Formats: sequence, C-alpha cells, structure tokens
Amino acid sequence: MTRTKKKKQEKLKRQVASIRRANKKEEGISNEARFAAMTLVNDPQAFAERLFHRLQAGTALTFDTKMLLIQVLSRVVGLHRLHLMHLYPFLQRYVQPNQRDVTKLLAACATACHELVPPDALEPLLKQLVNQFVHDRARPEVVAVGINTVREICLRCPLVMHADLLQDLAQYKRARDKPVATAARALISLFRELAPGMLEKKDRGKGAFFFFFFFAARRRTRLRARLRETAGGETGASPPDAPAARPASTRLDSRGE
Repeated sequence: MTRTKKKKQEKLKRQVASIRRANKKEEGISNEARFAAMTLVNDPQAFAERLFHRLQAGTALTFDTKMLLIQVLSRVVGLHRLHLMHLYPFLQRYVQPNQRDVTKLLAACATACHELVPPDALEPLLKQLVNQFVHDRARPEVVAVGINTVREICLRCPLVMHADLLQDLAQYKRARDKPVATAARALISLFRELAPGMLEKKDRGKGAFFFFFFFAARRRTRLRARLRETAGGETGASPPDAPAARPASTRLDSRGE
C-alpha cells in the first residue's frame, strides 16, 4: 500500500469520526430519546414555574435536593423552549469556581439556554462565567471548563456573544496548556460556522472568504435588481446596464482633435 493511499484512508477515517461526533452532539442537544417523559408533561410552563418557586422558597432543602431540582428545571426549560427569565439570575449566584458540584451547575446553565431566550437575559450570566473562570490567575482546568461552557451556551443561543469577547477568548488558542488551547479552538470552529464575521480575519479559515464573496455577490445582484425596478417605475423603461458606445466617426474625430 502506497503512502498516498494510506493518507487518503486516514483522512476518510477522520471525516467519518467527525460526522459521528456531530451526530452524537445533535442527539445530546435534542435529548428527546433520553428524556421522553419530560416531553409528555402537561403544561410545562406551569410545571417549570412551580419547580422554580419551590427552589426559591426551599430554605430547608439540602444542597443535593436543590441540585436535582435545578437539573430537572433546566431540562424542562431547554426541552420545551420555555421563558423563565428569573432562572438565569438565580443560577448566576452559584457560578463560581469554588462552588460545590460546579460542573453539574454549569451543565444545567447551558441546558437551560435555547435560541428563544433574549440575549439580554443571558448576558449577565455569560459575563459572570467569563469573569470567574476565564482569567490569567485561574488554573488551566478551570479556564478550559469556562471556555467549554461558553461554547455550549453559544451553541444554543449564539446571539449572546459579542465580537470583542469572542476575540478575547480566541486568544487562548496559543495557551501552553493543551485543554485550554483545545477549548479555545473548538469555540473558534463553532463561530466559523455560525458567524465568521465576528472572528478576526486570521481565525476565519479558508472557507470564510468564499462565504463572504457569495453573499456579497448575491447582495449586489439584489441591489441592482431593485435599482432597475425603481428606475423602470419612474421612467417607464429599465435603464441600460452600460453606457452606449460612441460612434466610430466620433471616436476618430476626438483622436484627431
């Protein structure tokens, strides 16, 4: 077997593995098969509000019981795309590196996010997450967990991210610690698909140029069509695409002059 054939087979294996990982992620986001009982809840909005009221008023509840309530509540909100705006400030209070079972809490925060949540409701939670987990004094594993949680939130609600914050987080791709660099590169690859214009030019990848070129060309075509329709409605005839050529005799006379 030649080297070229081996390289092609290895490339094919990597592509198949990436497709399988993407399919697993989609199945994990939907959660319809795992949590089939939650899809059958009667009036999920009222159910989520009662759970949240119990969570707020449950001063006698143990921490493990509160964590279970948070996990169930976040699953219901994310699965049914519910609007429970008071949930995110409640979770924001517990977003700290020294919090008990902080990984479960961060997973619940990401699960409770979806595309119908207003970005203004999630911005304080995202800022708290970045300020507490992603900074120079934090341990590498803490930074990696913070960036991965940011990526999961942006995967469900991309509008919460700003270009300045994204470019700052993208700088961690040069970190010495491999988990931090891997998390930053995964965030960059996500926004290469969602919104490459928010990244710096060097982080957009090769396909971003063709993406912008295609949409810019289509936008110019639509603009020209609108201008022709507008000019045709005013004058009764569509304007010519290019100015008419001058007669040959006129061009000769002008040269002679």
